[in-house]
Amino acid sequence: MNWFKTDSRRMDHDRELLLRSQAIVSDPELDMFFDELREEQAYRLTLRKKVLGLLELFSSDEQRFEQRRLQQRLESLLAVLRDLKILTSMHFLAFPRNQSERFCLHPDYFVLEIDAGSLERHAFYLQAETDLKDLVRKGDKAMTAFRRASRKLL
Repeated sequence: MNWFKTDSRRMDHDRELLLRSQAIVSDPELDMFFDELREEQAYRLTLRKKVLGLLELFSSDEQRFEQRRLQQRLESLLAVLRDLKILTSMHFLAFPRNQSERFCLHPDYFVLEIDAGSLERHAFYLQAETDLKDLVRKGDKAMTAFRRASRKLL
């Protein structure tokens, strides 16, 4: 009987932690963040702040899932989100410039017609775009695995 109480307490802890994380950024918001990065090479600052809030929540050792498999899936997702945080900090700028909500991957380096003067900038943009697509692909996979592992909590 003690085992059941311990297991039940662990499930309650994990369920509470999952609900707190979803209060910071919901599944549809996280999907939207990844969709915009994938399809437009852009993000909205309000969504990025929510993702950063999720990273902040789980930055403490106290905020860990008791179920090892669920924690492992979360750590995979957090690793991708940390890498996206770095990439978006380094390679995204507000666009159009007269606002501060939408950020795009190197809008100054995106060129429709390549000439001798834009070849280097275009190559730089393509590399950043490739890195972004790889991270988003990894993020989709990690998010799916985490959601599958967390379904039994709800």
